[in-house]
Amino acid sequence: KLISMQGAETLKADPHIAYYELKDCVGKLIDPPIDNVGRLGRIITKDTQGYGSMRYAREALDRIKLTFE
Repeated sequence: KLISMQGAETLKADPHIAYYELKDCVGKLIDPPIDNVGRLGRIITKDTQGYGSMRYAREALDRIKLTFE
């Protein structure tokens, strides 16, 4: 059961994030992932200066902390 999600608020002001969506799953049981349909959300990043989009996406994911019961 997911009891908290922290760090998502940092995504809104990040200039490298083109779009993000995170499901409100706090208080719910999370099934093991089977495919992309079971994801908790998505983050789409951009890099207008080079090829850093994947790095920016990983950094964004690292800021999100999930706590399970």
